[in-house]
Amino acid sequence: VRIIARHLLREFAQTSAAVLAGLLVMWAAADVLLHVDELARDFGRGMREVVLRGLPVLPVALPISCVVGAVLCLARAARNSELAAIRTGGIRLQAALAPILLACALAAVCLAVFEDRVLVPARTLLEQGQGEDGRKEVRTPERRLERWWFASGPSIFSASSYDPKERVLRDVTVFRFDEQRAIRERIDAKSAANLSGDTWEIRDANVMEFPADGGIDRRSAIALRLDLGISGKEMARASRQPGWMTLRQLARQIRKSAGDADEVARLELAFHSRLAQNFAVLIL
Repeated sequence: VRIIARHLLREFAQTSAAVLAGLLVMWAAADVLLHVDELARDFGRGMREVVLRGLPVLPVALPISCVVGAVLCLARAARNSELAAIRTGGIRLQAALAPILLACALAAVCLAVFEDRVLVPARTLLEQGQGEDGRKEVRTPERRLERWWFASGPSIFSASSYDPKERVLRDVTVFRFDEQRAIRERIDAKSAANLSGDTWEIRDANVMEFPADGGIDRRSAIALRLDLGISGKEMARASRQPGWMTLRQLARQIRKSAGDADEVARLELAFHSRLAQNFAVLIL
């Protein structure tokens, strides 16, 4: 039984590895052809984008390769009458095929650890090099009380939502402080559009000024340009689906967002999806 089990396991492992390599090479070749203009403009940046787009492929390709590997392995064994010989020898098929199930369970565990400890940090490192101005530090707004909040230098802004396609913040409030951290200006607007880098254009703004000698001055402005300390790409990264966060980060964010039912539901869905995704290898 051990000899037969090792033989089937070796066949399964070799076939699955070949299918996985084939899927990854095929995807990489297709992606390079689709974005060959980006590679021609800047090869280093283009390859970083190829790798970024390829990271989500591995968790999907592994279950598929295991399914195809198992089918091809057992089809080959049936064609060569190996399954008939196993049954004729009085050996239960379950005993001969158990190592394949154990191998799939091990692959599921390895995928979970690899995705959480390697793929997610690798994506974060690669995205740090995506900045429009080459900035390396990570700048991330926080989601609190159903709004995005971010503090930078002499200002704090909050917004109810961010549209990555339009690069627009909705329902924006900006607080500006002086050197003593006293509020000197409050700006409310329906939207703010990202122009370039950290510069945003706030449209149809209502401005409240708080002079040092007291009182409140109110005025309206059709458009204001402010440095909010964060770029549109960084906002898009923070507001995207939380599929590329570690399980610990997801759990921490769920606790922070306890007062936002919609955000908690979104984060919990991502958390449980990440857990269930790894069982696909074993189930399939």
